[in-house]
Parts: sequence; C-alpha cells; structure tokens
Amino acid sequence: MPVPLLGGVGGGSVHGKDALPSGTVFLSAARSANVGSLTTPPVGTAGTVRWTVADLAVGQSARLTITVRVTANTGSTITNTAKVRGTTADPNPGNNSATVQSTVR
Repeated sequence: MPVPLLGGVGGGSVHGKDALPSGTVFLSAARSANVGSLTTPPVGTAGTVRWTVADLAVGQSARLTITVRVTANTGSTITNTAKVRGTTADPNPGNNSATVQSTVR
C-alpha cells in the first residue's frame, strides 16, 4: 500500500486501513523505514491492518507491504481494497483507495 502525499498541504497524519479479504489470513506486515504505528490481526487470523504515518510532507511517501496466506479454493476470486485518509484537506479524495482482484490458482 504506497501512501504518497500529493496534496498541497503537508504536515498531517495519514491513516491507512486494509480489511483483509475473505479467503485470506494475515502473515506479516512491513513498513518502509519502520515509519508510523501499525496494528495487525494475530498471525493466521482474518482482520484489519491499520497504519498511521504522522507528519508526511508533500511529495513524501511511505509504503506498507502486507503478506497473507490464501485459504480460498482454487478458482475463487479474491478482491482486496486498501484505503487511506489524511488529516489535512485533500484536493482529490477520489484516489484514496485501491482495489485489486486475483484468481486463486
């Protein structure tokens, strides 16, 4: 989940949230440069990953990589949506989430 701050005002916190999709369980999460606070479900369980990065400057970015184990059956489609929001004004709130679909093989 890359979190670039593209707006015109920096200095606010950025909050990310990824509710792990059905058919997956949490294994690990890694933050770029260990930036921000991180809350995860216990390993091997479903749940939501939450990440807060304080004082992200304009043009600066931070990255969170989440690893899951797929428990869904072969042929199933898994859809994951990650969302971010900031504490400062956002000139384009339409780009605050990303969704990806994958077919289990």
